[in-house]
Amino acid sequence: MKRKMCIISAILMVALMVTGCSGKKTRSYTMSNNDKISITLDTSDKYDISSDVPFIISCDKEELSKGSFLGLDAYYTELDAAQYDEYYTIIDSGSDDDIEYTFYSSEDEYDYLIYLKDSQTAIMLQNDVSEASAKECFARLNFKFTH
Repeated sequence: MKRKMCIISAILMVALMVTGCSGKKTRSYTMSNNDKISITLDTSDKYDISSDVPFIISCDKEELSKGSFLGLDAYYTELDAAQYDEYYTIIDSGSDDDIEYTFYSSEDEYDYLIYLKDSQTAIMLQNDVSEASAKECFARLNFKFTH
């Protein structure tokens, strides 16, 4: 009986360690306009997100993307520039239940402009590593706005 308990305990410990290895990390921010924004990052493969503002997404301690918060005026100014300035090239755009995004490039920078639906807040996610790196960082993120 004692041996069975030791084996069961060992299995539970391994299960807990495995679940901890491929987790998620959430950072919550309250904006000056009282919007509450939560950003969750899939931290598998050594990805991490800082709690700073601007927040940093890194992999194996290498900085990949930097996220800054924008008000709606700044969001629309950036969106107009991305759409109409010949300096920028739009790569992708889309939406889901929580966000609308525009992914664009300028020279050696790849940026996601992200509007959190029903909020007064947007996020500029900048990456000067590569298009693939920018896409990977964005794909690992989940954004939530709460009133």
